[in-house]
Amino acid sequence: MSDMLIQGEFVGDEAIEGAANELKAIERKVGLQRSIAIGEVVISRFFNGDVARWRDQRRNKRNSIRKLASHPSCPFSRSALNQAVGVCAVMRTFPEVADYTHVGATHVAATLHVPLVKQLAWLRIAEQEQLSVRELKARLAGDSPTALRNSSPLKRTLNELGRLESALGELTKAGQSIPSEAWDPILDRLRVLQSAVLKAARPREQLLPSRLRALHLEVAASAS
Repeated sequence: MSDMLIQGEFVGDEAIEGAANELKAIERKVGLQRSIAIGEVVISRFFNGDVARWRDQRRNKRNSIRKLASHPSCPFSRSALNQAVGVCAVMRTFPEVADYTHVGATHVAATLHVPLVKQLAWLRIAEQEQLSVRELKARLAGDSPTALRNSSPLKRTLNELGRLESALGELTKAGQSIPSEAWDPILDRLRVLQSAVLKAARPREQLLPSRLRALHLEVAASAS
């Protein structure tokens, strides 16, 4: 019999087989309850029921789940086990999530890479705003350090300005068919935008003001 060191004790194949059979018995469960049940088996059998210990024992965690997943009686893959244990850990840490009516296991799983201090806040948002898993993942992606670096106010404004230029380009092509009074609110908004950008821009950052001036002149010419 081969043994494996988990939590400082040797755990033999019998323990792995017992866990695998227990998982097989809950295979038919679905959704959040199944994830919680899977996680409870792993955490209770290999980490003394202690979520904090599961989080801390990274090397042992990988070993135990890998060996469990490789057992012929285990119905779940290693990735499925890892995700289920992560979901279970979140549910233990934040019991209120169990009372949510919209958030499910896949919502919780989507937050597993998020720092613990942010997980509950995101799950509350998903519940309150009835976000789909896809919408939640999109929000989380926008909150990542990389996304924040790539979405500075200046870059976002330039992107929006590009879309505005494209829209106004189409508008000026149709200028002859647009009544002159319809141009007034557009010109007024452009003046306000130009004034706001000129106030915000530092002297050496003239890219936005110059593009807004060009837009203003182009629209004014079309409206005349």
